Amino acid sequence: MLSRLDADVLDDVVMVVNELVANAYDHTAAPVRLHVLLTDGYVHVAVEDGSMVPPTPRGWCPSGTRGRGLLLIEELAVAWGSTPGPAGKTVWAHLTDTAPPADDQV
Repeated sequence: MLSRLDADVLDDVVMVVNELVANAYDHTAAPVRLHVLLTDGYVHVAVEDGSMVPPTPRGWCPSGTRGRGLLLIEELAVAWGSTPGPAGKTVWAHLTDTAPPADDQV
């Protein structure tokens, strides 16, 4: 499914999946479920977890070793957010399935 994506887009998808899953494991004790769907020009990534607490991006600190994941997702995704559910929440991100043109092609 994802093999048809541009290598740069695939790298972004892998980074977003890694960040969302890592956040779920770091901040919840419940099982985590990952969903990846490719439709309508977008890659939809969603991670369900058992916490009702919505994710909150932290301010960037140059000396910090953690807390940059949601800031990274904000840069890579065209949209992201959190949706409450009956037993937790789903944190999701939407990425385009094509790489933007290189600067010299604009």
